[in-house]
Amino acid sequence: RLSAYMKSLNDSGALAIPDADRAASLFLNMIKSEHHMCCLLRLGKEPTQAERRRLIDYAVSVFMKGHKVT
Repeated sequence: RLSAYMKSLNDSGALAIPDADRAASLFLNMIKSEHHMCCLLRLGKEPTQAERRRLIDYAVSVFMKGHKVT
């Protein structure tokens, strides 16, 4: 679904995403970050809502800058 959405953003000219499948995979991995592995392995404490929000905001910002239409 994310890949299809990214393809539609590319097709509409809203963003420059020539490889929607790869972009979707990279984006999902950015938002999972190290927190995902720590949760899977039960290492450390669960991130707070604020920590999750900061990570997601940063991932979206980086993604958008990397795919902006020039």
